[in-house]
Amino acid sequence: MSPDEPVNEAPLNIDAEPHPTSMPRQRRAIVPAAQAQERIIAITIDLLQDLPFDQVSTRRITEAAELGVPTISRNFGSMESLFANVCRVLLQRSVERWAKKRDSSIFLDPDFALRTRLIAWMLAEGADPAIFQTGLIDSLTQGLKDNVGPISDRTATAYTQLSSLILQAYVVLGSTMNIPPEQFADNFEFMSYIRDQLPRIESELGWDK
Repeated sequence: MSPDEPVNEAPLNIDAEPHPTSMPRQRRAIVPAAQAQERIIAITIDLLQDLPFDQVSTRRITEAAELGVPTISRNFGSMESLFANVCRVLLQRSVERWAKKRDSSIFLDPDFALRTRLIAWMLAEGADPAIFQTGLIDSLTQGLKDNVGPISDRTATAYTQLSSLILQAYVVLGSTMNIPPEQFADNFEFMSYIRDQLPRIESELGWDK
């Protein structure tokens, strides 16, 4: 083609849709860190209630929360840290309800039961037990002393630790023992009777001296 020949150009179609690669990428709205953390934890709790724990993944959580996948690592560092924070929130919610009763009913609280099962699963996956340690036993021990009457710290701590282990084991393993509701009611009544007899029991053991 010589420099003087006209160039036949295709007419420009101004109504044509832009090529996908030329379209601007839609950005997610920026969510403050505190709001993102609260949303992530709430969504995670909902998913843990409905799904097997090993199916609650980073992608599933962030998609449900309508947040980017890096949100979890940016705000919590890891899934283990996220689950530890979930356990903290579940405990806080159950303790707030328990404060109105201050008895062993906390172990039957659905949030506390979910926390117990999640901790058991995470420990089996190799999580460090230290990340779940709280002042719960101290709070329960003081609540026991307020309800039962004058008993020593030794007696209150022993009963609280023992009953805590029993009831948390029931949450995790109760379904394997096929315990009917009426039998559990008997078991709970038996433990309540022992609780009410703690002043006499500690006197017989010589723990009141």
